Amino acid sequence: MEEKLEQSLIPKRTLPGGEQIPCMGLGTFGSDKYGADKVSEAVFGAIKYGYRLIDCASVYQNEAQIGQVFRRVFAEGVVKREELFVTSKVWNDKHGEGEVIASCEKSLEDLGLSQIDLYFVHWPFPNYHAPGCAGDSRNPDSRPFSVEEFMATWRQCEERFKTYNWIHAYPNAAAQVIALWYGSSFDEMLHIIAMEGYDVDCNAAQIATAYAILEGKLLAPRWTDPIGDRLETYMRGIRETSIRELAAYTCRMARKAREIK
Repeated sequence: MEEKLEQSLIPKRTLPGGEQIPCMGLGTFGSDKYGADKVSEAVFGAIKYGYRLIDCASVYQNEAQIGQVFRRVFAEGVVKREELFVTSKVWNDKHGEGEVIASCEKSLEDLGLSQIDLYFVHWPFPNYHAPGCAGDSRNPDSRPFSVEEFMATWRQCEERFKTYNWIHAYPNAAAQVIALWYGSSFDEMLHIIAMEGYDVDCNAAQIATAYAILEGKLLAPRWTDPIGDRLETYMRGIRETSIRELAAYTCRMARKAREIK
């Protein structure tokens, strides 16, 4: 008998809209190592084994092949559509007016679905590397993060939400929310982030800022003194700054975004 995951053993969390999202899933990013066919084969095997959360994205360039897998597992009775939780994301080059919804519609078409259960803004700014470029290449059109530009992208999601059940969030949000929810102290939150093992450096930095906003205080000196407080950056307009200045700037932008909303 083929071994399968016991669904009752997979934890789930209920979202604000009442939907339940499995706490374990399969990511489909593999374009840096594996082609679309290999990734779609993995999706087929994962669904047969018992995975019910499948995380997709337009930039992964494999949604059409994954859509073929969905049609196959539905036709063969491996799983019903309502038993799957499918996510996708709008890439950085589709933040313009009307482009977010068009990108979502393309993902729906490629995946062969009538709805996506969770839709992400993949990154909060429109900067991106062109397909096939070197990892250390620089995009001359890159520009700093803009609250106004991000909120314009976000509002396109909100417009779509009026007629379609969209939930959108930053891609690393799940790891950060878990740490904030279960961590009773700053040290424990960082421990959870490290144990999750997903973009630890990025998530730890954002958790630190979120903690500072929530608690209304700066981080303990032991988290800044060992590495010093001066930073050289690749950010346009901010070639050198300090951890404290950067955290204060992020806090101001977060509060500004809240006021705009």
